[in-house]
Amino acid sequence: MNHRLILFGAIILAMGCKRVSTGLSAGRMHAQWAGSDSGKLNTKARATWCPPGRLLEVIGVDSDAGLGLAVYPSDTLSGGDYPVADPRLDSLKRPRSAVGIRWFTETQIKGYQGDSGGLFLTRGGRTLDGLLEAKLHAAATPETIRVTASFRGVPLVIDSTRCHSDTVNAEHPDSAPED
Repeated sequence: MNHRLILFGAIILAMGCKRVSTGLSAGRMHAQWAGSDSGKLNTKARATWCPPGRLLEVIGVDSDAGLGLAVYPSDTLSGGDYPVADPRLDSLKRPRSAVGIRWFTETQIKGYQGDSGGLFLTRGGRTLDGLLEAKLHAAATPETIRVTASFRGVPLVIDSTRCHSDTVNAEHPDSAPED
C-alpha cells in the first residue's frame, strides 16, 4: 500500500504545482468523492493539535458538507504516511489516521467513515499540507465511496480545550509538534 500511496503522492505533487497556482489557496481543503454517491467540497480548513492524546484534527466544513481527519502520530507530529484505518478494528495502532465525511440531502444525512487508504502529511513550521486517498463505507448500509482530498497551508493551532476525543491514549501529555 505504501508504494501505491507514494505513487499517488508523486502524481498529485506533479499536478499539485499547477493546482496550487490555479486555485487551492493557503488554508483551504478540496475533496471529491465518487461511488454510491458523488460530490465535492472546497472550503477553509482548520488543524488542531491536541497534546494530551497526541491527536491532530483537520476539519473542513462548508454549509451542509464536512470532512474530518483524525491523525494519530507515533510520538510527535511529523510529516509522513498515515495509513487510514477503520477505527472499529484497531483504535490504538499508531501511526494511523481516520477519516469521516458527511453531507445533507433533501431527505437524509449521509455519513461515511474510512476503512482503508492513506494520508500523506507535510509540515511547514506551523502549517500543514496533506494528500488523502481513501475508501469509506456508510454506517448502516453496504454503500462505499472513494475520496481524494488535499489541503495546503492550513494553520496549525495547539489547543487542548478544542480536543474532542476522549478515547485516545493520553501518554506524553506535554508533547507538542516539532518545528
